[in-house]
Amino acid sequence: GVRTPYIDVPDAVYFTNSPGPGTCREIGHKVPFDTARIIELYGTRQAYMNLFRETADRLVKQRWLTEGDAKRIKQGLNSSSN
Repeated sequence: GVRTPYIDVPDAVYFTNSPGPGTCREIGHKVPFDTARIIELYGTRQAYMNLFRETADRLVKQRWLTEGDAKRIKQGLNSSSN
């Protein structure tokens, strides 16, 4: 399958189900890494963002992502909580 920047350059742990009452168990959820984990994995938040962008750009060159989709997911980095 095609891997995405979200999996190759993670900033969270992804789960296949959602816990708790009133949620759809099949939807899934994620738990963001704290700042210490980001630093441990990537050195700095900026290094994480650079690697994420590079991964998205590589997928565009390989024609797995469109330019528009890559732009949208890279813009999402700026609104991330970490």
